[in-house]
Amino acid sequence: MDSYPQATTKPKAPTLVGIITILMLLGGIMSLLSAVIFGVYSAAAGAVVIITAIGVRKMKRWGLYLFTLVTIVSVVAIIYYKLYIDNFGNVAGILINVVALIYLWSISKKFN
Repeated sequence: MDSYPQATTKPKAPTLVGIITILMLLGGIMSLLSAVIFGVYSAAAGAVVIITAIGVRKMKRWGLYLFTLVTIVSVVAIIYYKLYIDNFGNVAGILINVVALIYLWSISKKFN
């Protein structure tokens, strides 16, 4: 019998998780780039989205929790801007975020 430790392979993230995280990374990068125009809030939001995307891509539970928080804040902000400012807010953004959130929670047992 070998007494060498067995190499464990990390489970690969599902393809849809990869697509979601690529979109999140692009959104985060765009927020960081738009910080020149919109300021510190945009830079902070971009950094949080990028960190969240990394956590979700690595199938970390904290990434799932952070994505949930980011989605809730995003949906509330979109609804607020749509109701009170009416020139900002993307209904499609709400739908995409909520569908992604439902999907990620449906595979939540794969997150460690």
